[in-house]
Amino acid sequence: MKFQENTPLGDKNSLRLAANARWFCRVSSVDDLFNAASFAQEKSVPIIMLGSGTNIVLMSDLNALVVENGLLGKTVVDGLVTAASGENWHQLVSDSVARGLYGVENLALIPGTVGAAPIQNIGAYGVELSSCFESLDAMHYPTFECRQFSREDCQFGYRESLFKSDPEWIVTRVTLKLSAVDSPVVSYPAVKNYLENQQLEASGLSVFNAVTAIRKQKLPDPVVTPNAGSFFKNPIISVEQAMNLKAQFPEMPLFREGFEDEALAKLSAAWLIDQAKLKGITEGGFSVSGQHALVITNDRHGSAEDLAALIARIRTVVEEIYGVELEIEPRIYPVINSRS
Repeated sequence: MKFQENTPLGDKNSLRLAANARWFCRVSSVDDLFNAASFAQEKSVPIIMLGSGTNIVLMSDLNALVVENGLLGKTVVDGLVTAASGENWHQLVSDSVARGLYGVENLALIPGTVGAAPIQNIGAYGVELSSCFESLDAMHYPTFECRQFSREDCQFGYRESLFKSDPEWIVTRVTLKLSAVDSPVVSYPAVKNYLENQQLEASGLSVFNAVTAIRKQKLPDPVVTPNAGSFFKNPIISVEQAMNLKAQFPEMPLFREGFEDEALAKLSAAWLIDQAKLKGITEGGFSVSGQHALVITNDRHGSAEDLAALIARIRTVVEEIYGVELEIEPRIYPVINSRS
């Protein structure tokens, strides 16, 4: 394992933002990770883990040890699928469905690695990772402590977890509890409509194929058009505020299912942005995608300043019209005030 100095990261993040890492290495084992932690302590810099770079935004050079995750390996025992954190997420979903193990098919084609999935508590089309999560192993790099976390330990929330708020824990492997019982979730209209239009019966495999097709149709491919996927979270607000907005905007989608707190409701960030006529707007090399209002794309010439200006513009307009503050979904390094 080699430690490289002043390493460009432009080809290692899906937004293709130019940034350099003060130090960089790639790990392929937990022992490598321990060596990386020792190096970071020696240089007095934090560690930033890098999977496939699809859910991060690099706003400037990083005074850190950036560690590319090459931890690989997977086992399947009695419905428990355990995968190293560097494994490709979509491949895990595809392999599980092929084995007749279900529970993650609605999360197909979400870009990124297995280790990023619990950090974000990824979710799509009516399913969140936490619904089939069993446990994960992680290392606390400042103290070298290794421990296993249960679902309760992970403090999952909407696109949130303990590991998002405390990045000093590095996820090394994840175990999911999948089922041989084929109980497809088709609550989202897009999935239901696809199955009806294709005259397909609902099953884990057909839902997997539906979600894959829908995502390919709706979302730009980050390999072709640099982007970081959904850029803003769907806002969660009080039911009172949501009903007031619904009275003003009757066509506004409103979701009240799935909340333990009945006083909360969820809005569609994509709808808010689209209806605010922000789809297609640009700042320098960055644009709100014409395919999907939640996606911000880079024409490969955009700067961090362009992106910050576009973020601020979107959030300001949405708040002025709807009184709703949009929260950024990807991790931003280093932390910025996107309103400035």
